[in-house]
Amino acid sequence: MIEIVDLCNKEGLKEPEFIQEEMFRTIIWRKSRPEQVTTEVTTEVRKLLQILVGEETRKELQKKLELRNDEHFRKAYIVPALEAGLIEYTIPDKPNSRLQKYRLTEKGKKVLKNKNSEKN
Repeated sequence: MIEIVDLCNKEGLKEPEFIQEEMFRTIIWRKSRPEQVTTEVTTEVRKLLQILVGEETRKELQKKLELRNDEHFRKAYIVPALEAGLIEYTIPDKPNSRLQKYRLTEKGKKVLKNKNSEKN
């Protein structure tokens, strides 16, 4: 048992738990996995991320993407990007504000950066 504890300590893991009940059990902890940045995104969301510079309104983004249908833009671009945490509101407590704008999150920037580095 001491060897297991030493090995776990050496690897920077939490010390294992040894439980003696009807049966003897050992719990050995794994390292936590880093956050995955390789979020799968749709073609539409990727286009939105690529054209979003700074803070922009829904109308500005729609115009850049040459889209006229508000509902389609909201359902195919904005909602999935918000739900994936790739973009965020500039006024989060008032999502329907006429002054509302959108900006990339750190996660959105990482997704863009990873995709751009894959092309090189």
